[in-house]
Amino acid sequence: MADIYIEKINEVHMLIRGEQSTLQEIRDVFTFYAENYRFHPKVRAKIWDGRIFLLKLVSRNIGHLYIGLLEEVINFCKSREYTYELNDNIKYISKINDEEFQKYITNLNISSKNKQIELRDYQLKGFKDILTKKRQLILSPTSSGKSAIIYATCRYLLDNGLKGLVIVPNISLIHQIYNDFDDYSSLVDWNVQDFTHKIFSGQDKFNAKELQISTWQSLNTIKDKTWFEKFDFVIIDEAHGIKANSLTSILEQCSNAKYRVGLTGTLDNIKCNIKTIIGLTGPINKLITTKELIDRKQVSNLKIKCLVLKYDKETSNAIKKYKYQDEIKFLITNEKRNVFIKNLTLSMEKNTIVLFNFVETHGKKIYELIKNSKHLKGRNVYFIHGGVEGEEREKIRQILETEKNAIIVASSGTMSTGVSIKNLHNIIFAISGKSRIKILQSIGRVLRLHENKEIATLYDIVDNLSINKHQNFTLNHFIERVKLYDAEQFDYKIVTIPFNQE
Repeated sequence: MADIYIEKINEVHMLIRGEQSTLQEIRDVFTFYAENYRFHPKVRAKIWDGRIFLLKLVSRNIGHLYIGLLEEVINFCKSREYTYELNDNIKYISKINDEEFQKYITNLNISSKNKQIELRDYQLKGFKDILTKKRQLILSPTSSGKSAIIYATCRYLLDNGLKGLVIVPNISLIHQIYNDFDDYSSLVDWNVQDFTHKIFSGQDKFNAKELQISTWQSLNTIKDKTWFEKFDFVIIDEAHGIKANSLTSILEQCSNAKYRVGLTGTLDNIKCNIKTIIGLTGPINKLITTKELIDRKQVSNLKIKCLVLKYDKETSNAIKKYKYQDEIKFLITNEKRNVFIKNLTLSMEKNTIVLFNFVETHGKKIYELIKNSKHLKGRNVYFIHGGVEGEEREKIRQILETEKNAIIVASSGTMSTGVSIKNLHNIIFAISGKSRIKILQSIGRVLRLHENKEIATLYDIVDNLSINKHQNFTLNHFIERVKLYDAEQFDYKIVTIPFNQE
């Protein structure tokens, strides 16, 4: 008899049976401290130690764990020399005939702007791995063509009579993916409207079409939890968001979805988050890196210019004791700094986007400064934030593909994740932090290839308010960004600019 017995409960959880001491070992392996747990009110009140247990012990000899972690459980058994037995119902890998797969790709006849395109080698690999392994966390950079992988996967599974759910983080991406599907299928007899239903605020959530595309926010409003049981496959775009409890709950309710796929360009370094995402989708499948895409000339060459504003001693000393929020408030309300951003933006040629974090206190002011500048020279200026309707954002995105010298002032929340604008040449970080995911997603906005673009440029505005041995918060965040630029092998240059407040 094996030390550990594993069987599938449903498409979300597996049952693990073994001696209590063995289960405790497995539980320890899948126990992590929550992100920023030290600051959690329950931890401070000493009623929780901050740990999250992914393995739930339901009895003395039985535990439940996300089925996407099966490979890691098997690796655990091998490393500890425990014997294990898998019930036949948990073996989900299938084979795809190479000749039939290639024939399907040919018949799919994917197009863009009514011209046939070929999937790249790594896209084909990702697509085939999804079909054979059924559970995957596809890790591929922004601008690498994840939407084509989603389209090919949906088409194949729909053609085989399955029903699916595609989950995206915001309403802009609902319209974008829908339009991408329409574009990809323009040369074949397949109409996206016949098979696909979009779910967002004000739209009917109970539609019989085979494929539903929705934000997780809209799905959270569905009170009948059995609604999720009808799906045979679920695909999560920008899957790094699965760490949110609301999205985790949705994926747990998709208990019959045997195909479970997450796609993202970035993951954070929080083990608990990563294991949760893997558990609800599948093992990480890293297809390609941004550096490889640049070297292969499949995305634009990226240049990063770090503009370090060195404030005078008097100003730096005045804010030395500021808390983080006070420092941010000082920076985004700093009139001279906002004028600097305006002048920098107007000095750019070709389409430029300025990313901000705060709508009323920062983004709106920058937008007004640019829009009312006498140096605008007739350039079109667009203002995008959460208050702009999704269809309007999609309309602006499509307009920008034909613009040559437009300016977009956009909140990072609406534009840093997933939104595709090929005809974009410059990006300005009006203020930035240290989030790996947010930075790489934002950079991805400017990397997409376009016939009129050879180089994409990021202007990273840095505020150096250090004095003596003291370093301000946002300067420390920049140091973290530099570490990321180094890790990703990005080409960057640091330029210091004296910035006196007088």
